[in-house]
Amino acid sequence: MVAFEAGVASCILGAIDRPKLRKILDIPSHLKIILAVALGFPAEQPVVDQVKGKDIRYWLDATGVLHVPKRELKDVVQWNSCQFDP
Repeated sequence: MVAFEAGVASCILGAIDRPKLRKILDIPSHLKIILAVALGFPAEQPVVDQVKGKDIRYWLDATGVLHVPKRELKDVVQWNSCQFDP
């Protein structure tokens, strides 16, 4: 949130070359690289769209605006509940 408010965009990356990243950043071998976060100043002002069907591909419209489909929270989060009888 702080980065966004400063005009910096972020993107979580999972498909990364972990051995190469470890070497470039000199990350100790006892630390596990799970994800990386890219930060930078955006060149675009994307529009967030609701996912229609199963297609989640980003696309450019006729005016060059990037559209980013996003699923609703209820479609990606499972809320579990427990009831304890004290």
